[in-house]
Amino acid sequence: PRKKPVSVNEQQLKAATHIGSPALVTAGPGTGKTATLIRRIEFLLEDQAARPDQMLVLTFSNDATEELRERVAARFGDDVANQIEIATFHGFGMSFLHTHALGLSQSFALLDEAGQEEILNQLIGQLEIPSLLNLRDLEDTVKRLMRHISFVKDRVLDDQPITPELLLREIAAWQGDELEVRKANELLSVFRAYEQAKRALPAVDFADLIAEPIRVMAEQPQLVTALRQKYRWVMVDEYQDVSRTVAVLLRSLCGPDNPPWVVGDMRQAIYRFRGAAPENVSEFHHDFPNAEVFELEVNYRSCPEVVTAANQLGELLAANEPALNEVEWRAGSSQTSLSSLSVAIARVNSDEAESQGIARQVRQWLDEGVRPADIAVLARRNSDVRNIVLTLGAQGIRAATSGLLTAEGAAGDLTAIATLPDSLVSSLPRLVYALGRGRFDEKLLNELIKNWLTAEREQCELVVKPELAAFVEELQRVVTALKVEMLDADAFTMLCHFLFDASDYLRRVLAAKPNAQRTLALSEIISTLSRAASYRFAHLNESAKKARLTFAEQLRGKLAAGAASPDLPAADPDAVRVMTCHASKGLEFPCVIVAGQTLGQGRESWWLPPSLLPSKTDELAQADALLFVGVTRAQRAVVVSCAESKSGSDRARKRAVAPLLDQWQERFEIPELEWPIPNKDATKAVEQITMTSLWGGKTKPKLAASALDSKSCGVKTYLENFVGIRFPVLEMPQYVHFYLSLRLACEALIRVAQEAGQAKAIEQAAQLFAAQYSADKHGQHPHYPIYQRYGELYARRFASAYEPRVTAVEFASSELESAEALPLRFDLIAQFKGNDGATHAFLFRPESLADSTSKNAPDELLWSGLDTAQRAAFLLLKQREADLRAYVFSAADGMIYRYLWNKKAENMDGELQQLHRRWQSFGKKEFTAQINEHACNRCNVRLACPHWLGE
Repeated sequence: PRKKPVSVNEQQLKAATHIGSPALVTAGPGTGKTATLIRRIEFLLEDQAARPDQMLVLTFSNDATEELRERVAARFGDDVANQIEIATFHGFGMSFLHTHALGLSQSFALLDEAGQEEILNQLIGQLEIPSLLNLRDLEDTVKRLMRHISFVKDRVLDDQPITPELLLREIAAWQGDELEVRKANELLSVFRAYEQAKRALPAVDFADLIAEPIRVMAEQPQLVTALRQKYRWVMVDEYQDVSRTVAVLLRSLCGPDNPPWVVGDMRQAIYRFRGAAPENVSEFHHDFPNAEVFELEVNYRSCPEVVTAANQLGELLAANEPALNEVEWRAGSSQTSLSSLSVAIARVNSDEAESQGIARQVRQWLDEGVRPADIAVLARRNSDVRNIVLTLGAQGIRAATSGLLTAEGAAGDLTAIATLPDSLVSSLPRLVYALGRGRFDEKLLNELIKNWLTAEREQCELVVKPELAAFVEELQRVVTALKVEMLDADAFTMLCHFLFDASDYLRRVLAAKPNAQRTLALSEIISTLSRAASYRFAHLNESAKKARLTFAEQLRGKLAAGAASPDLPAADPDAVRVMTCHASKGLEFPCVIVAGQTLGQGRESWWLPPSLLPSKTDELAQADALLFVGVTRAQRAVVVSCAESKSGSDRARKRAVAPLLDQWQERFEIPELEWPIPNKDATKAVEQITMTSLWGGKTKPKLAASALDSKSCGVKTYLENFVGIRFPVLEMPQYVHFYLSLRLACEALIRVAQEAGQAKAIEQAAQLFAAQYSADKHGQHPHYPIYQRYGELYARRFASAYEPRVTAVEFASSELESAEALPLRFDLIAQFKGNDGATHAFLFRPESLADSTSKNAPDELLWSGLDTAQRAAFLLLKQREADLRAYVFSAADGMIYRYLWNKKAENMDGELQQLHRRWQSFGKKEFTAQINEHACNRCNVRLACPHWLGE
């Protein structure tokens, strides 16, 4: 029997039945865009006699694709739904290339992030890119290069995806700073080599799934004709969330006889960080002349009060963005507000206050009779989701979430477990806490970790307290079982072995009473296993061990980044749903809390011409869009909250609030809720912590003088230098070997220059470095060519810059021994007593220091040219050597600068006293750290940090 037509209003019907020219349906929140799309398919099938296989529906995400396919199947049946091609743009591109690849083998591979990084790792060793290399952390260089290339390839110039040739043109036209232009040219050389290496494999990346079909169609007009005949009806959803290259692809695919019909709303553009271009909507008239625009103005989702809030935010967004048209949405649903205060804002001083306030608000709604499943809390980051779920759980409120990965949760446990056979010292603390948390007192667990690490380090018998004997046997069985799998298990196999066979970890989670911790743990276990399986499937040609180490390294990076999860929690009638704002797109809930409305810290510098740079305006616009999307998910009530700092203490770093939130509250006098502020004493410990040597460690490790800087993390210093935490990676970093080799070579060059003259030193520079950093020892490392090349270059530059005006009487060790405190490494490249009676010390810096030199003497470096950590060695050495001549060798400048002391002696004395205080505290095994969310989120030892393990 024929089903009843989809019910739509006059605006929707006009949009759904439009034919003959391109159409843009501007669908604000809750205006029934999916119903309009379904009604269009109905119209095409029944009124235009269109065949299902003539239809192409393109969406932004896999979830959206599946949801739409289900809706189409429910309305028209599986047979019709299976004939309509419903896909993401990337899915369409993949299918296209397998059928129509031009100049590309049809056996091509699709590169994920790990595959891209592997290519770039090889390339940086072959290319001359000195301005881009971070020699201390080449992994960071590779990740930044990958982000740059992906960013560029998602954008267009002259209505074409950006290629190396187009990027070259932009750089050539740029009259910018010499260094910035040089960086852009070096990026161009990497981009060009990356494209060549990729094609040689053959392989494509995700951007190619859009760019390659564009190229193929441009070279094959007959194919364009055939595709336009095949796809008579092309429909696109969420057009604001796709890249600008997608608009070019759509123009290739659509012509006068098959014009596109698209749905989009610039106000809801929340994926700019992934390359989305909301200007696709504003440029639609330019891209597709004679386009008709249909504005859907009736909101079927929300009560009048929430619709008013949407209109207020829409008005402010239109004032901030000239391309936006003002629209006045009308309430078209029977929804009524939950209470007299249906729209409100809550500002608090700390994350704890915000989480507690959210729990109180949820409890209030529950007490008013709202079902748990009718409440949603929308956060910005995964870590926020986790904290909110735990706080709700502590208040006896069940919460559901999905796709979660956090460093503090089960994902952090499993990431450490994945590499336990390779570095027991690094993973042991996490293993002990993973299996012992909740069963044994934290002091007992820390004492066990200390005794076990001591036994490992000193190769002695493990001392075990009687009450922990059975637990230790359990742990030892796990370690033994996992070590057996060290060579033959990929990450998925290793984790399954841990979860199902070697330990009771999963069984304990399943046996626990239903609560927030159990829900979170199961969610993170599933998410981690899913990622491990997907990774292995995409890297079948790698050895099991390589795949495991690479996956673990990649997952540690993702946990550190704390990116938002787009995964939607499954509906549970007895649970409040907590998710990121990104996951809520297209959904609706009676009661909504939009949490965490503050801006992120830090902003990346870019190696691109100004015409291609992401703007601060775009970043703020995305923050505003997230607020707008969050508010407009609500049907009956919405509360927007923000924490203006992490801890709320007087010393806490203040966060910037989303600008639209400030404008909204000021312009429209939005009511503000008074959420209680926790006791200040409870927040101090969160902002700053002091730990003792709770896990033991080396008695007197040699510390870098830079570690005495109060801005560095004392706990990280303890974990790395005393305990020896080093999570394994596939290729161990080479910088330490490089620097030691360069230091020894420079010291030898000073000797040669003083004994045989500067010319002889220059002649021997490369040879002296090569003798220290030899191919026999390091030649198998993929980064060896980089460090070998730059080591020889820097040695020659040092030899050329060094003039032996003073004869070295005695070379000194670059260390400082102390009976009262720990020994220090100054990490100087040379230090000697001269025949002038003075001590001469040379520090190495890879970067240019030319902007920090004295105006009157370009060979003199100002005190401010080095930060506290960099000049710590000079300050401590000056205290011991009254007549100290300090020099800084800048490898980038090829200059040896004389370092100028601060004219204010009291400032130097104060800084020196601070260094001594920290030096003494380290000697007493006291380690202080400021808990900075930006730094902690990116810390490479966070998985083993006692502070976060105890959370």
